[in-house]
Amino acid sequence: WSGQLWARYILIAEETGLTFHSVEAIKHAATNTKALEKNGMAGVLDMYAAWCGYLKRTAMNPNAPEDAADVAELGLAAALEDVHLWGERLYKDAYRGDPNYRLERILIQFLTEVKGEVDAARKHWLRMSEKAVLADSYDFWLSYYLWEMMIYASRPRGRSPTPATPGAKAMRVPEIATSVLHRAISRRTVDWPERLMDVYLQHCNDYEQPETLHNAMDTVYKARKG
Repeated sequence: WSGQLWARYILIAEETGLTFHSVEAIKHAATNTKALEKNGMAGVLDMYAAWCGYLKRTAMNPNAPEDAADVAELGLAAALEDVHLWGERLYKDAYRGDPNYRLERILIQFLTEVKGEVDAARKHWLRMSEKAVLADSYDFWLSYYLWEMMIYASRPRGRSPTPATPGAKAMRVPEIATSVLHRAISRRTVDWPERLMDVYLQHCNDYEQPETLHNAMDTVYKARKG
């Protein structure tokens, strides 16, 4: 019944160099036992997080076979679906997902670093931001923001190709990252709004145009009053 023990089993199998099919067999053995749900979704999530971590590392290995990335992508998508169905079976409509979004983090890293599919990864962030269990979490918004800043930093440093006025050059700014923070502080139910407001103001001061910083200061002032 212990998801942590199954997770350790998968990890040791990876460390000792067992084949993919052998590690997959361990995962199947875990999911075939109903005892895994003895303590609710905790054990299920622990085991699946270990399995997804294994899939991601296998795909990121420079010596991995050519089809490793495709196998990992299918496996990660299937794991997310399995966990969702498992949660719905146990809790029906009351299931809200993993508040630590461990599987989603792994999938986003995979899509970003292995597949280079930034738009697909961003869709997962957007989908998660619509779930109250995550959208009310300071940690979620900060992780989302830092991911967008990483994408911004990885882009070429050239000027904006569409300047605001003819003959002028526009400063390159992380607009999407800014919008993430703006959405975060617009939620009245977030668990640590003060910290998000500080990050928002600091971000706009460091990266944005004066008009955006001005609007951010007004927004934060009103949010604090509220």
